[in-house]
Amino acid sequence: MVSGANRGLGAAFCRALLEAGASKVYAGARDIESFGWEMRTRVGRLEELATVVRALLAGERVTFHGRYHTVVSAQISPLPRVPVSLWLAGTVPEAAARAGRLGDAWLCGQNASPAELKAQLAVYREAAAQAGRIPRPVLRRDIFVGETDTDARTVVEPILAEGYRGTGHDTLLVGGPETVIRQLREYRAMGFEEVMVRHIVGDHQQMLESFERIGRHVMPAIRGL
Repeated sequence: MVSGANRGLGAAFCRALLEAGASKVYAGARDIESFGWEMRTRVGRLEELATVVRALLAGERVTFHGRYHTVVSAQISPLPRVPVSLWLAGTVPEAAARAGRLGDAWLCGQNASPAELKAQLAVYREAAAQAGRIPRPVLRRDIFVGETDTDARTVVEPILAEGYRGTGHDTLLVGGPETVIRQLREYRAMGFEEVMVRHIVGDHQQMLESFERIGRHVMPAIRGL
């Protein structure tokens, strides 16, 4: 599987694999138009795909004639030994509602403010309830845990000053262990029981030190939440 296959190193890697004789390459691209599809069709394609994939994972023999996808008498074997959950991401209320209708979990937007998250979470929960699904909201946040708040800000501020992902402190988990624990408790109170994090820093040593603080201080404090 090659991500970013529509440009740069990803495209070059795909060409190299094919030239080397690879019979099949799974290519992914963020830009749907790279495949000759119009951007306005992406929601419809996703909704059809979710329907088809869920049926296939359930072991059904699927025939589907949609607007964008056609599947005739398809079935997968062997089936996954462990049930596969369909997580749908979304950064606007409409996407949160879609995740509630079609997905097993909603992966929120990493740059959504707390106020936006609260509103979108309500939309997601209502849509999940109407679809008869158990809600599973998953928080996405970028993180760096320093020895102290001052230490963390000293590391992160220069990165933010360069325009890091167009975000600010209110959408990050940044600080000493106690500060990050408090932030996670606030999100738990909002309704998030799971969190997916990505480190802000690119320096491996700083990243490993942050991981160590997460494991030693943060995880023991939030396991019981």
